[in-house]
Amino acid sequence: FASNFWMALLEGRKEWTFWPKEQLPLLYPNYRSSLDPTFDIPCPHVDKQPNDTTAFPALQYTTPYSVILEAGEVLFVPFGCPHTVVNLTDTIAISANYVDSTNFVQVKEELRIHALQHDPAKHLLDVFSGGSFPTGMCPAAPGSFTWFCRDGHGSTPHSAQRAKREPERQGER
Repeated sequence: FASNFWMALLEGRKEWTFWPKEQLPLLYPNYRSSLDPTFDIPCPHVDKQPNDTTAFPALQYTTPYSVILEAGEVLFVPFGCPHTVVNLTDTIAISANYVDSTNFVQVKEELRIHALQHDPAKHLLDVFSGGSFPTGMCPAAPGSFTWFCRDGHGSTPHSAQRAKREPERQGER
């Protein structure tokens, strides 16, 4: 429901592949049971033909970026960022979805839709709209990360440790 997400990987390895959100229609999104799409496209480490342009011709027009998350690293995924994840090994991780000033409006919009059919979504929307939820959250600090998935022009996603030791891929810091 438009939540931001972070994951701390304690053990194992995961491959995350991201696309700019503007490329979502090219990824064959499937909205089976949620406003959050799933993707039936091939994954590079699982499927033998990751760029199958016969079955998925629009994939040739996408610009994916993959990163391997290693044990001891943390990854942030902003709301609305199309992605796939493949466990390369057995993994242990801690993660959370959360709401802050960057996604508060979008979360409320999606909850309004979910609330039409789901009582828990209606209750959460009431909490967010009833004045008891702190809406005076601090906006992102000037010079903070601009993520690849936000507008397709920012920096590429990195784990927190990699961001400290590797230069940005598109020259922004």
